[in-house]
Amino acid sequence: MSFHHFSVEQGLPNYSVISLTQDKLGFMWIGTVDGLCRYDGLRFKVYRYNAKDSTSLSSNHVISLFTDSKGVVWAGTSAGLNRYNVKLDRFDRIPLNKARAGGVFCIYEDSQERIWVGSIIGLFMMDEKGGSVVSFQNKTAGNIIKAISEDKKNGYGLAQTRDLPA
Repeated sequence: MSFHHFSVEQGLPNYSVISLTQDKLGFMWIGTVDGLCRYDGLRFKVYRYNAKDSTSLSSNHVISLFTDSKGVVWAGTSAGLNRYNVKLDRFDRIPLNKARAGGVFCIYEDSQERIWVGSIIGLFMMDEKGGSVVSFQNKTAGNIIKAISEDKKNGYGLAQTRDLPA
């Protein structure tokens, strides 16, 4: 095995790497506290939040990354969910809750190709076929969803925590 070490000198926006995924084209996606990088084996392309551009990431703090079965890259940031549009090289911000945005800790695809999102404001499910987002905020024991999994019988497991009093 060989390992390559990268730092800000090679193009990473920050030393704090939080999440990784690889897409179907072979690109490595690296989520940091100061932006998202796409690495092609030679160089980095950095994506960042831009207040004047609604097709940029919703935040520079990238908490979770996921590549679904169709090859779509999803990025969960401290301010919400983003879907990468490979044809346009930009992001679609996916609203989960109209009242407030929240940090996305995990993204999961189930056996029916639905995207599940665990966040600081609850659990959400996206039905890509219908284009809808369903909230399960009042149906889970904890408010903060950290991990999602599915068993062989289509049952779901959640790792969650409750809000702590201030």
